[in-house]
Amino acid sequence: DFMVQLSIVIGPALAIPSNIFTKFLSDRYAAKYLFISCVLLFSFGSLICALSNNIIFFLMGRALQVLGDAGVSILGFVILSDLFPHSLSLGRYLGFNSILSSLAIVPSPLIGAWILSHYHWRWIFLLLFIFSVILFLLFLW
Repeated sequence: DFMVQLSIVIGPALAIPSNIFTKFLSDRYAAKYLFISCVLLFSFGSLICALSNNIIFFLMGRALQVLGDAGVSILGFVILSDLFPHSLSLGRYLGFNSILSSLAIVPSPLIGAWILSHYHWRWIFLLLFIFSVILFLLFLW
């Protein structure tokens, strides 16, 4: 019971310092390569969660997922501001990014519940791994 509560609390506890650190790193290094690194970190965390046999490995995978996701979330805005500096269309693209993120929140619990009711819970993390690898390959292209 304690470990389940810990897995819920681990997200915000790691995300806030990670956001600050990611912004600091993006000022020093290219945001594109940092974004790719965060996607790989999220992918590796998803794979660890999917293959975990105990709660310790699962929590380690969740921690890597949170760190990667926090970086991807922040760096998406950084990359957009790098692509459209001092442009009137920057607001349009930032708004479009926010709308898509908000719309993705609605069906996600329904899709997750459907997967859990028809398949094993590991499939959620395997699908996250597959989608993040596809994102990684698209970003390299």
